[in-house]
Amino acid sequence: MLFHEIYGAYFNAVSHILTEAVSGNLDKEKLHELVNRYGFSESILSIPQKFMDGSWPVLHKDLTTPLRHAPQSVVTDLQKRWLKSLLLDPRIRLFNLPDDPDALKDVEPLFDPALFIFPDRKHMGDPFDSPVYIHVFRTLLSAIHAQRSVLVTFSGSTGKEHKWKLIPYRLEYSSSDDRFRLLGFRKQWRPCTLLVSCISHVEYEPSVSFPEQLSIHIPLKEVVFEFKDERNTLERILLQLSQYEKETEQLDPEHYRVRLKYRSEDEAEMIVQLLSFGPYLRILFPDSLVRSVKERVQKQAQLWD
Repeated sequence: MLFHEIYGAYFNAVSHILTEAVSGNLDKEKLHELVNRYGFSESILSIPQKFMDGSWPVLHKDLTTPLRHAPQSVVTDLQKRWLKSLLLDPRIRLFNLPDDPDALKDVEPLFDPALFIFPDRKHMGDPFDSPVYIHVFRTLLSAIHAQRSVLVTFSGSTGKEHKWKLIPYRLEYSSSDDRFRLLGFRKQWRPCTLLVSCISHVEYEPSVSFPEQLSIHIPLKEVVFEFKDERNTLERILLQLSQYEKETEQLDPEHYRVRLKYRSEDEAEMIVQLLSFGPYLRILFPDSLVRSVKERVQKQAQLWD
């Protein structure tokens, strides 16, 4: 947990908070500032509360600390083994990481990624080991960071080759398909989605085509739902729906309301994710989505009759 790719942000935020407390400079305003800077948007609902109710007994109520020294980060053997396991995952090679052949060479991996079987996946996944795929992925990622338009060559559903000039703005990973998707815009800000595995070539366009506020061109829909925090529902929702833009409001000690934005093409997958929380979650808006969920549940119930 200390080295988790998501929860590691919590420990980073807490480390900065305790550093300020040891120096005697921590107050409520500084506490909230550090949580917002180093945590997630929803962290303000959990981190300060953990300090104040004694769940994390490292701060007094006056925001002083019994600690004498600021926390220091060390890499344990367990963390090294976790890192070694991550390096065995072929998806890690998609990112242009420093290649040190001697790094962690004597460390035994914590687990072998090949041991995991995902029976609910619809496809065999992308060819993450393919040199062409790696080159395409890295070029697209670089173009997104550099805010560059690109020319992509890809195969359509009929096998015909196409060439599109587009502005890429996001690479998304689907755990259910084990695939990456490229999201971008074509002429006149028409949104488009391409499977990275279908792209055979990509190159930079000579001009920079990104507007200052690219997000205004991304059409989004909205869903509002409430849930009860039982069986760690709050934590699971924030993790499972982390890819969506959302606002979370605490209604009382056990109930929360979430306003979540998503793209139309993600609606089917998003509904499945919401249904996975069962009776602890209730969709409030929009009515069309409520009807869609009810129809899906009724069809599932008929299968058991």
